[in-house]
Amino acid sequence: MMPLSFTKCLLIFCLSALLCACGGPPRVEDPFFLASSKDSLARGNDWYQKGCYAQALSFFQESLIAARLSDNVPLIVLSYNAQGAALMSMGNLNAAADRLQAALELSLGTEGNPGLAEVLGNLGTVAYKINRPEEAKEYWSRASNFALNQGASPASYLASLARAYFLEGKKEEFTAALAEATGFLEHPDTLPLARSDILNLLASQALEERNFTAALDYLNQALEIDRANEYQEGLAQDLELMAQLHLLGGDAEAAAQNFSRAFYLRAALHDRARTRDIYNKLTELKKNHSISLDLSPLKLILDKPENFDPFPALCPD
Repeated sequence: MMPLSFTKCLLIFCLSALLCACGGPPRVEDPFFLASSKDSLARGNDWYQKGCYAQALSFFQESLIAARLSDNVPLIVLSYNAQGAALMSMGNLNAAADRLQAALELSLGTEGNPGLAEVLGNLGTVAYKINRPEEAKEYWSRASNFALNQGASPASYLASLARAYFLEGKKEEFTAALAEATGFLEHPDTLPLARSDILNLLASQALEERNFTAALDYLNQALEIDRANEYQEGLAQDLELMAQLHLLGGDAEAAAQNFSRAFYLRAALHDRARTRDIYNKLTELKKNHSISLDLSPLKLILDKPENFDPFPALCPD
């Protein structure tokens, strides 16, 4: 065995001293597969927030594999639930329902029912998207009750219930569900996007009651939260409601500008029905109020949605 040179000895000494000074290699708190599953969930969530759902789904699938290898049931449930959310955003509702059903069965068969409220909430959203409103409301009610029993905030599920009743024109049910949701507006576990959803619904209620001052205040609060979180769905809802508020106040130009901004958000979300509805409203404003807004760029997007499809350019192939 060749003796170490002085330079190598010095290097080893310096490295040893550095490791001692820094406390040695960093400690890993979780076992490898458990840490890998958590990391993949976090990475997938980052892509999900950017609107890159295919990339998010890939990481959520990796998370499920690692969670199975560590036999961590709560993480398995979380991974299935995350896959369901990604697939739902991609428009693959059947596959989303399959993943969420797998998460539901595993959660119900496990002590403590990990992730149950979140899974039930997503199942409610899938049911609503496939035009099963009563089934959706049943899921949201179950999610709300479970969250309450766990001492968690049921705000997001109550807000979903309230919005469903609002869209159905069931005023009494809407008022009751919104009042219950509002009671959790400042709950420490209420997520920002649930708060903005409730504030938007409060603005809708105030607008129906012709309380324009309250409606504007609620809307400004909702917009602040949705902008801070870059939540396109919420921003579109806020801007459409703001447009209605301006229109009732006699400011057609401001209404048109808000509708236009909402149009681009709906187009980015591939919501063809809402983009067409907004365009039709802008056409009416053009006809009845002679607004100055040029509708030709919006018409190009309406005819060819690929003219404004920002997310593919932001996501890797």
